[in-house]
Amino acid sequence: MKLKPILIFLVFILFLLSSKIVDLFTEYFWFDEVGYLSVYLTVLKTRIMLGAVAFALFFAFMYINIRVALKNTRSLGFLLIYSGAILIISLLFGIYASLKWDIVLSYLNQVPFNLNDPIFGHDISFYVFSLPFYNFLLNGLFAVIILSGIGAALIYLFNGGLLNQLERQADPGYEKVINVLRIPDGTKIHFAVMTGLFTLLLAIKFYLMQFDILYTSKKAFFGPGYADINIQLGVITVMIAVALLVSLLFFLSIRNVNIKLPLAGIILIIALFIGGSFLTDIVHQYKVLPDESNIEKPYIENSIKYTRLAFDLEDIKQIEFPVSSNLTLNDLEKNTKTIENIRLWDWKPLLTAYKQLQLIRTYYEFKDVDINRLTIDGEYRQIAMSAREIDSKKLPEQGRTWVNERLVYTHGYGIAMSPVRGVSKEGLPEFYIKDVPPRSDFFNITRPETYFGELDYDYVIVNTTNPEFDYPSGELKEVVYTTYKGTGGVSLRSGLVKLAMAFRFGEINILISDSIQPESRILFRR
Repeated sequence: MKLKPILIFLVFILFLLSSKIVDLFTEYFWFDEVGYLSVYLTVLKTRIMLGAVAFALFFAFMYINIRVALKNTRSLGFLLIYSGAILIISLLFGIYASLKWDIVLSYLNQVPFNLNDPIFGHDISFYVFSLPFYNFLLNGLFAVIILSGIGAALIYLFNGGLLNQLERQADPGYEKVINVLRIPDGTKIHFAVMTGLFTLLLAIKFYLMQFDILYTSKKAFFGPGYADINIQLGVITVMIAVALLVSLLFFLSIRNVNIKLPLAGIILIIALFIGGSFLTDIVHQYKVLPDESNIEKPYIENSIKYTRLAFDLEDIKQIEFPVSSNLTLNDLEKNTKTIENIRLWDWKPLLTAYKQLQLIRTYYEFKDVDINRLTIDGEYRQIAMSAREIDSKKLPEQGRTWVNERLVYTHGYGIAMSPVRGVSKEGLPEFYIKDVPPRSDFFNITRPETYFGELDYDYVIVNTTNPEFDYPSGELKEVVYTTYKGTGGVSLRSGLVKLAMAFRFGEINILISDSIQPESRILFRR
């Protein structure tokens, strides 16, 4: 009977994680298919290790705190309830930590930029790789301390701690009986330790916070200015010192159980934080702004210099270009290739023209127009193009079945391509590639099917017993069918894979459809 609650709890946790487990399983096959399985396994291994470490540390610290708070309680029921709550919170904390795998891998594999910032002298890699990692660790420690403190406070409050310490005493000045709350020394010591750790973390937080001034944004320029360097940094330094002193006082209060002085220190930290912000604003308003161009000059120069370095523009040379408005026919004839590639078509009206002239059927869609450069007929030309994609949502309502949307209408067909300055007599675009099936005087097109594109595609299954719709033929009354000739997609040969995919996409037909055969492949993330 004692195992029944534990078993129910484990089944509940497994149910909560089942969707994530299926996602991990199906993602394994997808990454394997695209050739990046090693990347996926590296990320997965990092996430598991990071989540496990975070879970273990979080659970251990909170469990120790709860045991200390429950030291006078012999009830096994209370311990099991609190332990279960800690287990769930720790599990959620581990999952959250595992999502920060990119921060950890970036920190562990960082390389120097070989360029130092002008304020603190750190290599730029510190701000890109190290600082996010330190903030991640610090935020995790804050979460542990705060949640542990809240948990301990609730136990002291409701489980024979503080509420049972009310004493009735006579007030000699008013001759009446009052209730006095006496906090046990053990409780004071516990909270002194917790608050000491919290203020120690606060000092570290203030230390890291000083680097945030490099990200200060002003109207005139980006980066720290006079008030930030001369006022805000000084205030932060004082806050670091006060936080360290307060932390020390909390730890020293363990011996004499007197926390009045460190509590006053916390009030001082809050006052410094608020007052420092006001002081920085006052200095900027009344000292900097009246003579901003001179006072901020060195900081503006830093902003310009490091912006150029970031974009690799530090070697810019200013060269005067003699502009002349006396354009002649001879100038045009000397620059025919340039003239021929000047774009006349804006992509918005061109997209409208494509849809009017080349959409062919209502279930096709041109998402947008892309500009590219290709060698056509021996000349390097600028062209506009758009893929003719399938949008199964535009099928007639009676035709929107699972078989049609997932097995039959699986791909778009061909593209529309035109020169960026080609215009017909009717004012319409000229075409290098057009129509269904595609026609072109410049390209030999053998496989115009488009299974992957820019629309928000859902999954499709190819190589089934159902032939795939390829394109309408003749007077658009006949239909040409095809089968998938590519190698992409995850094979559905295994029943376990079909089960996982059915669970992932919430579709039982993936598992039971007779149309799916061992050669079938499922294409998703298209």
